[in-house]
Amino acid sequence: MKNFPHQHNQFSKLRGTLEAIRDLNASHLDPSDDGVLGKELALRHIHRFRHFDYDTANDLEERLLTRIAFEETKSSSTQGMRTAARENRKTLRHLGWLESNGAALTPVGDALLDTIQQSAEELALLQPAIAQIVVSDSDGNVSHPVLHLLRLVDQITFHDDDGYDGMELALEARDDSEEEFQRIVKLATLSKAERHEQLTKTGVTKSKIDNAKKILPAFAVNAKLMFVDAGGRYSLTQVGEQYLKGRYGGLAVEKPTEPKGRVHTRTSTACETTDPLKVGRSRAFSAATRRALSGSEQQAAADLLYERTNQHQALVRNTARHCGDRKFMEDPASYDLLVESRPNDPIDLIEAKTIHNDSRRQIRTAIGQLFDYEHFVVSPTFPDHTVIKSIVVDDDVDEGLPHFLDALDIGLLLVSEMSMIPLNKRGEMIVNRLQT
Repeated sequence: MKNFPHQHNQFSKLRGTLEAIRDLNASHLDPSDDGVLGKELALRHIHRFRHFDYDTANDLEERLLTRIAFEETKSSSTQGMRTAARENRKTLRHLGWLESNGAALTPVGDALLDTIQQSAEELALLQPAIAQIVVSDSDGNVSHPVLHLLRLVDQITFHDDDGYDGMELALEARDDSEEEFQRIVKLATLSKAERHEQLTKTGVTKSKIDNAKKILPAFAVNAKLMFVDAGGRYSLTQVGEQYLKGRYGGLAVEKPTEPKGRVHTRTSTACETTDPLKVGRSRAFSAATRRALSGSEQQAAADLLYERTNQHQALVRNTARHCGDRKFMEDPASYDLLVESRPNDPIDLIEAKTIHNDSRRQIRTAIGQLFDYEHFVVSPTFPDHTVIKSIVVDDDVDEGLPHFLDALDIGLLLVSEMSMIPLNKRGEMIVNRLQT
């Protein structure tokens, strides 16, 4: 069974650790030093001492400094705050938010701290980071444990009453092969006692089993990849299902089509054409469409119409011109452009941003919009299509943003009337698709 850091399963504490690392760097202190970072985590209450009164405000800071000083008299190997620093750094590296040196934030980590806590933008960065976690063993075998976890939850009944029992098997898989997955499925169908007996025969200890189910299932729930349904059963969210199908990368698993319950549908405001010259024209709503929208939808539409200037619409129009013979769809209440090639092909969801020395802010906004439109608008409308996301811009963007978008599987394209130029690796794939 593979290892995964098991210090904290609360995302707020991991984000707090990332903030601490950023602030230590700004103060010219070394966050890769366990003692330096550990003390900072204790001061921020991210690492909390046992049997210490945090509830009494009187002299809390002074008492905490005294407790930290006492902790520092212990040997390094027995200091809990040092362990917290070391394990949290490992977790942040697994999530792709911290460089391998343990001191510098990655572009994705920087972007995460620019989001508001518990916002849609934060969740849009959290979901791919968790779903695409990679772990390896001493023999070099590599697997994606969260994707294995989603497959298990999809096929095996796990009840909330049992906690996360059985979900430790996500770290038992040696690799991503079907053979390995079927092996852990067989283990998952055993009783808890039988499963533990089989695992201990291979040298897996009880503490390792307990640690293996402590973190990743909680991550998947916090990232809204799975949830507990009304019957107390763990089930996948729509986003979790999309990761399972390979829409966001990782293991592509085809699920049988099942009848869905009645769902709320939004008013359709989309229009389509096969003529790229008709794309990116007026974004005004007809009177009938305005009456069909709710007050909140009208306000959202008004905000979008304000954003979409003539320059923005020219960018959308130029994008369509470079896509050849395809079907184009626009929706003034949500997405800028959908491009459909053939009935069973992936569908391209494109967000256009005009850049005026504000590329970081514009890209950050576009990311949130893409994930929102994909989840709430495009996927329900085109349930059988993989959605490929990209951002088109009319000027260069800040260094680091193209790589950041690659990490999110979002293409970045520089578009003018004369050309469509990919700015990242994902963009190269998208341009090749759209221009063939």
